[in-house]
Amino acid sequence: LGETGTGKSMAAKIIHDMSARAEKPFVVVNCGAMPPALMESELFGYEGGAFTGASKGGKPGMLELASGGTLLLDEIGELSLPMQVKLLHVLDGQPFYRVGGTRAIAVDTRVIAATNKPLDKMVASGQFREDLFYRLRVLNVDMPPLRERKDDILLLAWHFLRKISEGTGTEKHLDPRTEQLFLAYNWPGNLRELNNVMKRATLLATGRYIGVTELEQSMAHIQPQAPTALHDGETELQRIEAALKAAGGNKSKAAQLLAVDRKTLYNKMKKYGI
Repeated sequence: LGETGTGKSMAAKIIHDMSARAEKPFVVVNCGAMPPALMESELFGYEGGAFTGASKGGKPGMLELASGGTLLLDEIGELSLPMQVKLLHVLDGQPFYRVGGTRAIAVDTRVIAATNKPLDKMVASGQFREDLFYRLRVLNVDMPPLRERKDDILLLAWHFLRKISEGTGTEKHLDPRTEQLFLAYNWPGNLRELNNVMKRATLLATGRYIGVTELEQSMAHIQPQAPTALHDGETELQRIEAALKAAGGNKSKAAQLLAVDRKTLYNKMKKYGI
C-alpha cells in the first residue's frame, strides 16, 4: 500500500528475491493498463480458437507462468468486479480454466497485490469486493511517502546519482544548496520523481556539481519551502551522517559528497560528537 512512486513494485521484487521462490518466475500484471475484456485471458490464459485472433496453440496465463514463483497484481484496485470473483476463487485454492478450456488447472503461485487506492473505502462504496479485500489482507506492507522519510532523501539521491553516473561514465556531485532544496521539497512523485529529477539534472549539468540552475530547468514546477540554513545543527548533522553512510565510512569520500574539505568535515564531526 502506498502512493504512486513509493516503490511498491520494487518492494514486491525484493520480497520475491529474498524468499525461497527466488529462482522461480516473478511476473507482473498491471491491472490498470489491461482492458477488462482482455484481463481474463491475460490472467488465466486461453485455448486455441477460444476467440477471434487467438493463437492456434493457445496461451498460458500469468497465473500459470508464475507457478512456483510470485505474481504481482499492480493497481489491484482497477480490477473489474467479475475478475475479482475469479481471482478470489484462485486465492481460495480452487482450480481454474483457461478461456475456452475444459481442463482444470491448479498452480502454486504466491500473489502480491499493490495499490495506491483506499480499498477499504472502495469496499464501502461497492467498487471492491469485501471478501477479496479481506482475502488479500494476509500481510500488509505500507510504503511511506518520501516526504515522511526526510532522512532517506539524500541517501536515495546519492544512490540514484551513482547508478546514473555508472551508466553514463560521468562523475557528478550534489551542490550543498541542491541538497537543501531536496530536503525542503515535498516530493509528490516520491522515489520515481526523485530518480527522474536526478536523471534530467545529470544530463543538464555541465560541471562536476549539480546545482540549483540545473534543478530550475528540470524541476520548473517546484515551489519549495524556504531551505533550512546550512548552519542549522540538526540538518547539518543529518547530512554529515548520511554522507558518511553513503561513503561507507570513508571520510574523504564523505567530504567530497558534502562539497567540503576533510578538515572542515573533521571539525564538524567533532562538533557533533560523531
